[in-house]
Amino acid sequence: MHIFNKQGVLTGRAFLLSQILVGFVFAALPNFLVAQSELQAKKHIFIESSEYLNSFTIHEDKIYSIDRYLINISIHDMNGAQIKRVGRSGNGPGEFNDPPNKIFHHIDSPIAVIDDKRMEIKLYDKDLNLLKKSLKLRLPPSDADYSKKGEFIICTLPLTDNDSITIFDQNQKLISSFSPDIAPGNFLLNSFYVNALPDEKILVSYRFKNLFQVYNKDGILTDSFRLPDFPSVVETVNLNTDSPHGKNIPKDLMFFSPSVDENGHIFILSAKYGLHANRMVYQVEPTGTLINTFILDQKSGQIKVNDNKLYSLSTADPNSLLVYSLVE
Repeated sequence: MHIFNKQGVLTGRAFLLSQILVGFVFAALPNFLVAQSELQAKKHIFIESSEYLNSFTIHEDKIYSIDRYLINISIHDMNGAQIKRVGRSGNGPGEFNDPPNKIFHHIDSPIAVIDDKRMEIKLYDKDLNLLKKSLKLRLPPSDADYSKKGEFIICTLPLTDNDSITIFDQNQKLISSFSPDIAPGNFLLNSFYVNALPDEKILVSYRFKNLFQVYNKDGILTDSFRLPDFPSVVETVNLNTDSPHGKNIPKDLMFFSPSVDENGHIFILSAKYGLHANRMVYQVEPTGTLINTFILDQKSGQIKVNDNKLYSLSTADPNSLLVYSLVE
């Protein structure tokens, strides 16, 4: 039984980011935590020699992170001790004009870092040695992920008539490209994240909209859903009236970038608004079936799920990660 229909017809009042929880739990897995429970952090990892983490990923018992203030990337062990740090502000091959906005990986594929200012994906080996063949793009990438086959899934802001999602194989050869099925509008309000799903599917989730879409890599929409108790779009008076990109752009997101675990379950962290802002997490199937909801004991700006653990980037302590167990 699906809580949402294929078109995702289900509206609600509480803010998408508000994470107002819901009393609906369709089918909590037997060993997973009870729905609507508050998770207590099991471990606090202080990331050594960092000031303000912007993005992180977990790979082979190592933490790879981006520091927004120091404008570099680094490796740490699972206790936070620094192993290596590379990069700095500058124009050289391993340098950045601005802080890169995401670091990600997949099994044996290179560690990948989005450098939107230079319109490329920088690639590193697991020891953070810069590889020569970065993936050059025609537009600034706004998000990216690896498919289960190690293919690059890259999205750009929906600015032009160009397709905003492109897929490249491991040799950087273009496989396909398409744009999500969304009504025309301001490109920031239509901006989105991408996540790889099982069966060569792609999750598209919108930053300012209560809308989640699943596509195959040929751009065919296979599923669409919304989360309960949230409006269809951001509703706020907290607007950026000075934005050069349009009038009345919300200052805050509805959702942060989702995380997909090894089983294809999607974990969605609601953002700024609502009763449990920056703390409510929804666990759903790619079809939109709601599995579980829970509240983090501390506010988060990003989550990653791996091996039944949820890693959270603390907003109170921006150089720390909190670790939560997802099983009893």
